[in-house]
Amino acid sequence: MKNFRRILILVLCLLPLAVRAQDQQGQEEKDYTVHIVKWYEDLNSIARNYNVDPQDIMDLNGLKNSILKSRQELKIPLKKAKDKLSEAGKAVKDAAQQAAEVLDSTTTSWGEYLGQIISSIFNRETDTVNATLILPFTTSSGINGSNYDFYSGVLLAIRDFSDQGINTNLQVFDFQGSSNPASYSELSNSDIILGPLSTSNITAVLDDCPWNKYVISPLDSRAAALAEEGMHVIQAPSSTDSQFDEIISWIKEDFRPGDRIILFTESNSQQTALAGKLAQSGLQYATVNYGILQGRNIENSLQNQMTRTGVNHAVIASDKEAFVNDVVRNLNLMSFRDFNVVLYGPSRIRNFETIEVENLHNTHLHLCSSYYVDYEDASVKNFLMTYRALFNAEPTAYSFQGYDTAKYFIGLFVNYGSDWTRHLDGDRYRGLQTDFQFQRASQGGYINKAVRRIVYNPDWTITLLK
Repeated sequence: MKNFRRILILVLCLLPLAVRAQDQQGQEEKDYTVHIVKWYEDLNSIARNYNVDPQDIMDLNGLKNSILKSRQELKIPLKKAKDKLSEAGKAVKDAAQQAAEVLDSTTTSWGEYLGQIISSIFNRETDTVNATLILPFTTSSGINGSNYDFYSGVLLAIRDFSDQGINTNLQVFDFQGSSNPASYSELSNSDIILGPLSTSNITAVLDDCPWNKYVISPLDSRAAALAEEGMHVIQAPSSTDSQFDEIISWIKEDFRPGDRIILFTESNSQQTALAGKLAQSGLQYATVNYGILQGRNIENSLQNQMTRTGVNHAVIASDKEAFVNDVVRNLNLMSFRDFNVVLYGPSRIRNFETIEVENLHNTHLHLCSSYYVDYEDASVKNFLMTYRALFNAEPTAYSFQGYDTAKYFIGLFVNYGSDWTRHLDGDRYRGLQTDFQFQRASQGGYINKAVRRIVYNPDWTITLLK
């Protein structure tokens, strides 16, 4: 054991020397690296990304002021990086000594322990990410503010990575018309490709992509069809179909003996996807079918389908606001007649302006949504303060989505490098507004199945359960 301890310390102490030798060989003994200035960068942001003093960059490049031009080549001094490597070497040595002491007093497998130490030290695959953002920033009617909000969220995520010593080279393209603005070469050099939006524009980008690249659909859930068809598409927003799946799962979890499930359908309408999923679920349920003009006269028939001793789990299989509003109104009346009502619905129910919010609380709405921001969460509060300080504006849902999407996918590449897509179906990632948990489609694309569960309580509070 004593001999192994010496060997362990020697091996781990030599690791930083090997890394240093490799780094020096890669830089061909240069004391600097070259950075190409992006249009959105300034001297301070570049210096912060490389953890060097702005004056050092000015001195090395002979700059008389801090004004930079887009695509300008800058030499970045590597002294700071070497100093940090020395510090890392000392940290490795200390960790090795600590490991040796533990090995003397425990029976832990030395191979397993060595793996844990190395894993904790080298927990990143790379510190540089090349990302591409392709969105329609301008349209025939003017500037697309929502997409600029998304872009702002992406920039804030990149800023967070910069604070962790991770450099993100972001190239941004304005997709106008039907022609892909990014060249094959530019896409080839991209580790992460975010956007564009519509299925036709995504297809145009895929046509110019190398075979091993994936396009991440960041905002439009309808692009999930491309992933289902076998294209290299990663569908970031969870679809309405995923919300329906979550509704069925939630009912199954909550259902108890003595409860009832009631499906509301509209007369003379085709079966909806939600009704179809409920029919295939194996759950026993009653159906209340009526037309919008009959809504004032269904109270008696509705009571006959409900229970007073258990919970009445209600599902509305309709996309029409007028019908949904009428069902919610009737369920609200039942709640005042001592029926225990729980309404389950997808996120769109919140967008129906004619529905009284009070009725959603009275019916104890169990909402399945792709997006929800808990403003009491400490991370959300920090995001709000930082966003306001940087952009002098309030973040929108698009800002949150840009931040969460960039944070997740850039983080995947940082941790796993070019092998990042193989880790998409791992543990659920919790963002500020959106969660990510991907499932591979049968034909090869990836679809986000993560849906948040939100409860509207009778006391007018809202609870995020999952």
